[in-house]
Amino acid sequence: MKQPHAYTRGRMLADFLKGSKRWFVFSFVAACVCTLADMLRPRIIQFTIDSLLDSQPSMLTGAANTLVEALGGVENLRGRLWMTALAIIACTLVSALARFLYQGAAIKAGE
Repeated sequence: MKQPHAYTRGRMLADFLKGSKRWFVFSFVAACVCTLADMLRPRIIQFTIDSLLDSQPSMLTGAANTLVEALGGVENLRGRLWMTALAIIACTLVSALARFLYQGAAIKAGE
């Protein structure tokens, strides 16, 4: 007689998620995008206040510094504060959309 296999935590989770794995993965990715957008918004505000309005040296590194240079540098952005306002609005919209999507996907996955 064949003995039933013992459930491991991974096997139990896989059985539980059967049929809804895609929704959980989509929910996880959308939650990550939402969190990233939420974390990015204060950094844009900090850069705007410290470097553009207060004339302190930019503390940006890597890709963020490359993006600022591609937009014309700090001096160019000082004259065009609407660009940073647009970036804040874009982050807010991305965050709201990602939050809507991950909550909807989590509800679908839980059905």
